[in-house]
Amino acid sequence: MTHDQGVITDASTNAARSTYTSNAEGRLKIDIEDKIMMLGVNKHPLVTLLTQVGKDYDGKAFKGSGILKRTATQPEFKWLEKLPGGRFCKVSASYSASGQIDISVSGAGSSSAYIFTAGDMVWNFRTGERMLVDSVQSATTVRIGTNGRAYGSTVAAAGAANDSLFIIGNVNEENGGVRNVNSTRTETESNYTLR
Repeated sequence: MTHDQGVITDASTNAARSTYTSNAEGRLKIDIEDKIMMLGVNKHPLVTLLTQVGKDYDGKAFKGSGILKRTATQPEFKWLEKLPGGRFCKVSASYSASGQIDISVSGAGSSSAYIFTAGDMVWNFRTGERMLVDSVQSATTVRIGTNGRAYGSTVAAAGAANDSLFIIGNVNEENGGVRNVNSTRTETESNYTLR
Protein backbone atom coordinates (compact mmCIF):
# COMPACT_ATOMS: atom_id res chain seq x y z
CA MET A 1 0.00 0.00 0.00
CA THR A 2 1.31 3.48 -0.89
CA HIS A 3 0.43 6.43 1.34
CA ASP A 4 0.47 9.93 -0.19
CA GLN A 5 0.96 12.95 2.01
CA GLY A 6 1.33 16.66 1.34
CA VAL A 7 -0.50 19.74 0.13
CA ILE A 8 -3.26 19.60 -2.48
CA THR A 9 -1.69 20.75 -5.75
CA ASP A 10 -1.30 19.65 -9.36
CA ALA A 11 2.09 21.29 -9.76
CA SER A 12 4.29 18.73 -8.05
CA THR A 13 4.83 14.98 -8.25
CA ASN A 14 5.23 15.09 -4.45
CA ALA A 15 1.63 16.21 -4.00
CA ALA A 16 -0.83 14.16 -2.01
CA ARG A 17 -3.47 14.24 -4.73
CA SER A 18 -2.54 15.24 -8.28
CA THR A 19 -2.79 14.17 -11.91
CA TYR A 20 0.51 12.35 -11.35
CA THR A 21 -1.15 10.25 -8.64
CA SER A 22 -4.18 9.48 -10.82
CA ASN A 23 -1.88 8.34 -13.63
CA ALA A 24 0.10 6.09 -11.25
CA GLU A 25 -3.20 4.54 -10.10
CA GLY A 26 -4.11 3.61 -13.69
CA ARG A 27 -7.38 5.52 -13.76
CA LEU A 28 -8.55 4.62 -17.24
CA LYS A 29 -12.09 3.90 -18.42
CA ILE A 30 -12.74 0.35 -17.26
CA ASP A 31 -15.24 -2.35 -18.15
CA ILE A 32 -17.30 -2.49 -14.97
CA GLU A 33 -20.93 -2.90 -13.97
CA ASP A 34 -22.41 -1.14 -10.94
CA LYS A 35 -24.26 -4.29 -9.85
CA ILE A 36 -23.10 -7.64 -8.49
CA MET A 37 -23.52 -10.34 -11.15
CA MET A 38 -25.26 -13.69 -10.68
CA LEU A 39 -22.85 -16.51 -9.90
CA GLY A 40 -23.31 -20.25 -9.52
CA VAL A 41 -25.44 -20.96 -6.42
CA ASN A 42 -23.34 -23.95 -5.32
CA LYS A 43 -19.97 -22.23 -5.83
CA HIS A 44 -20.79 -18.77 -4.48
CA PRO A 45 -23.80 -19.01 -2.12
CA LEU A 46 -23.29 -15.69 -0.30
CA VAL A 47 -22.84 -13.61 -3.47
CA THR A 48 -25.77 -15.43 -5.07
CA LEU A 49 -27.93 -14.65 -2.03
CA LEU A 50 -26.98 -10.96 -2.28
CA THR A 51 -27.99 -10.86 -5.95
CA GLN A 52 -31.58 -12.01 -5.36
CA VAL A 53 -32.78 -8.38 -5.34
CA GLY A 54 -36.15 -8.24 -7.11
CA LYS A 55 -36.98 -11.90 -6.51
CA ASP A 56 -39.52 -13.38 -4.08
CA TYR A 57 -38.73 -16.30 -1.79
CA ASP A 58 -41.64 -18.76 -1.41
CA GLY A 59 -40.01 -20.81 1.36
CA LYS A 60 -38.31 -23.18 -1.06
CA ALA A 61 -36.69 -21.08 -3.78
CA PHE A 62 -36.27 -17.56 -5.13
CA LYS A 63 -38.72 -16.78 -7.94
CA GLY A 64 -38.89 -13.93 -10.40
CA SER A 65 -36.25 -11.87 -12.15
CA GLY A 66 -33.09 -10.86 -10.29
CA ILE A 67 -29.95 -9.12 -11.48
CA LEU A 68 -29.05 -10.51 -14.89
CA LYS A 69 -25.63 -11.35 -16.27
CA ARG A 70 -23.97 -8.92 -18.64
CA THR A 71 -21.73 -9.51 -21.64
CA ALA A 72 -18.17 -8.30 -21.08
CA THR A 73 -16.76 -6.08 -23.81
CA GLN A 74 -13.20 -7.39 -23.38
CA PRO A 75 -11.66 -10.58 -21.94
CA GLU A 76 -9.84 -8.71 -19.17
CA PHE A 77 -11.98 -6.67 -16.81
CA LYS A 78 -10.65 -4.30 -14.17
CA TRP A 79 -11.79 -2.58 -11.01
CA LEU A 80 -10.33 -0.13 -8.52
CA GLU A 81 -9.60 -1.06 -4.91
CA LYS A 82 -8.55 1.26 -2.13
CA LEU A 83 -7.65 0.23 1.40
CA PRO A 84 -8.43 2.57 4.29
CA GLY A 85 -5.50 4.59 5.61
CA GLY A 86 -3.22 2.92 8.13
CA ARG A 87 -3.66 3.65 11.85
CA PHE A 88 -1.20 1.15 13.33
CA CYS A 89 2.59 0.62 13.14
CA LYS A 90 5.57 -0.61 15.16
CA VAL A 91 8.48 1.27 16.75
CA SER A 92 11.76 0.28 15.03
CA ALA A 93 14.21 1.57 17.66
CA SER A 94 13.99 2.68 21.30
CA TYR A 95 13.40 6.32 22.27
CA SER A 96 13.95 8.28 25.50
CA ALA A 97 11.46 8.91 28.28
CA SER A 98 11.62 12.70 28.06
CA GLY A 99 12.11 15.61 25.70
CA GLN A 100 11.70 15.80 21.92
CA ILE A 101 12.01 12.45 20.20
CA ASP A 102 12.20 11.12 16.66
CA ILE A 103 10.48 7.74 16.45
CA SER A 104 11.52 5.32 13.70
CA VAL A 105 8.49 3.31 12.60
CA SER A 106 7.80 0.27 10.40
CA GLY A 107 5.05 -2.22 9.67
CA ALA A 108 2.75 0.01 7.59
CA GLY A 109 4.40 -0.37 4.19
CA SER A 110 7.58 1.16 2.80
CA SER A 111 6.45 4.64 3.85
CA SER A 112 5.20 3.78 7.35
CA ALA A 113 5.54 7.30 8.76
CA TYR A 114 3.21 8.69 6.08
CA ILE A 115 0.21 7.24 7.91
CA PHE A 116 0.79 10.10 10.39
CA THR A 117 -0.05 13.79 10.01
CA ALA A 118 1.02 16.65 12.27
CA GLY A 119 -1.62 16.92 15.00
CA ASP A 120 -2.35 13.19 15.24
CA MET A 121 -2.76 11.75 18.74
CA VAL A 122 -0.72 8.54 19.06
CA TRP A 123 -1.00 5.88 21.76
CA ASN A 124 1.84 3.51 22.70
CA PHE A 125 0.08 0.27 23.69
CA ARG A 126 2.84 -0.97 26.03
CA THR A 127 3.57 2.22 27.97
CA GLY A 128 0.11 3.78 27.78
CA GLU A 129 1.63 7.16 26.87
CA ARG A 130 -0.33 9.38 24.51
CA MET A 131 1.75 11.64 22.30
CA LEU A 132 1.02 14.44 19.84
CA VAL A 133 2.77 14.22 16.45
CA ASP A 134 4.71 17.43 15.76
CA SER A 135 5.87 16.57 12.23
CA VAL A 136 6.71 13.77 9.83
CA GLN A 137 10.48 13.88 9.28
CA SER A 138 10.81 11.20 6.59
CA ALA A 139 9.05 8.14 5.19
CA THR A 140 10.05 6.20 8.32
CA THR A 141 10.47 8.85 11.05
CA VAL A 142 7.94 10.81 13.11
CA ARG A 143 8.84 13.69 15.47
CA ILE A 144 7.15 14.20 18.82
CA GLY A 145 7.89 17.63 20.34
CA THR A 146 8.63 18.21 24.02
CA ASN A 147 5.12 19.61 24.54
CA GLY A 148 3.65 16.58 22.77
CA ARG A 149 4.87 14.09 25.35
CA ALA A 150 2.60 12.68 28.11
CA TYR A 151 -0.44 14.22 26.47
CA GLY A 152 -3.55 14.46 28.61
CA SER A 153 -3.22 12.64 31.92
CA THR A 154 -0.70 10.03 30.70
CA VAL A 155 2.91 9.68 31.88
CA ALA A 156 5.95 9.93 29.58
CA ALA A 157 7.87 6.67 29.24
CA ALA A 158 10.76 5.30 27.22
CA GLY A 159 9.76 3.42 24.10
CA ALA A 160 11.27 0.13 22.98
CA ALA A 161 11.67 -1.61 19.64
CA ASN A 162 8.50 -3.44 18.58
CA ASP A 163 6.22 -1.24 20.71
CA SER A 164 2.86 -0.80 19.00
CA LEU A 165 1.69 2.70 18.06
CA PHE A 166 -1.94 3.46 17.24
CA ILE A 167 -3.45 6.71 15.90
CA ILE A 168 -6.47 7.40 18.11
CA GLY A 169 -7.50 10.73 16.60
CA ASN A 170 -6.21 14.21 15.89
CA VAL A 171 -5.98 17.51 17.71
CA ASN A 172 -6.70 20.73 15.81
CA GLU A 173 -6.43 24.29 17.03
CA GLU A 174 -9.50 26.49 17.01
CA ASN A 175 -9.49 28.51 13.76
CA GLY A 176 -6.59 26.31 12.57
CA GLY A 177 -5.80 25.87 8.88
CA VAL A 178 -6.35 22.78 6.77
CA ARG A 179 -4.23 19.77 7.69
CA ASN A 180 -2.09 17.98 5.12
CA VAL A 181 -3.93 15.38 3.06
CA ASN A 182 -3.08 11.83 4.07
CA SER A 183 -4.62 9.21 1.78
CA THR A 184 -3.96 5.77 0.37
CA ARG A 185 -3.43 5.22 -3.32
CA THR A 186 -6.06 3.42 -5.36
CA GLU A 187 -4.77 0.30 -7.08
CA THR A 188 -6.08 -1.34 -10.25
CA GLU A 189 -6.99 -5.02 -9.96
CA SER A 190 -8.03 -7.26 -12.84
CA ASN A 191 -9.31 -10.69 -13.77
CA TYR A 192 -10.31 -12.54 -16.98
CA THR A 193 -13.64 -13.77 -18.26
CA LEU A 194 -14.15 -17.49 -18.90
CA ARG A 195 -14.67 -18.77 -22.42
